[in-house]
Amino acid sequence: MASGRDLNVGPTSWIFPIQVLLGTVRHGEVEACSISKVPDKLRKPNKDAYVPQVVSIGPYHKGSQNDLLMMEQPKWNYMLSLLGRSLFQAEQEGKIKDGPSTVKECGETILEIEYIVRASYGGNALIQTTMLRTFFTSFKP
Repeated sequence: MASGRDLNVGPTSWIFPIQVLLGTVRHGEVEACSISKVPDKLRKPNKDAYVPQVVSIGPYHKGSQNDLLMMEQPKWNYMLSLLGRSLFQAEQEGKIKDGPSTVKECGETILEIEYIVRASYGGNALIQTTMLRTFFTSFKP
């Protein structure tokens, strides 16, 4: 288990901001962009026009450009969806879990390998960014 070093308050201080963000993901006033497949008929004249030029998964560009910020909400939606699947599967297998314990387990797992990724990320951003990146890259709608 991770020691909790470099965290602001204690070994679980990172969990509250994540729970708050997940709680607001599906708020009615917040609407995220979505990515749709462009029909071939529209793509044909200029295929390059429909190829993404920038994708931000890690913290390198975080908060730097408005077009990159548009992807933050979908990442949280994907994370919430995958957590929901995990909870559903646990219930089906008779291993009852709740959201906070699942988030805590994910974060603790990341903290266990923090020495591997610490060179790229710092502080509590390590946990949030790694969780988002992991869920985002493994999400299959």
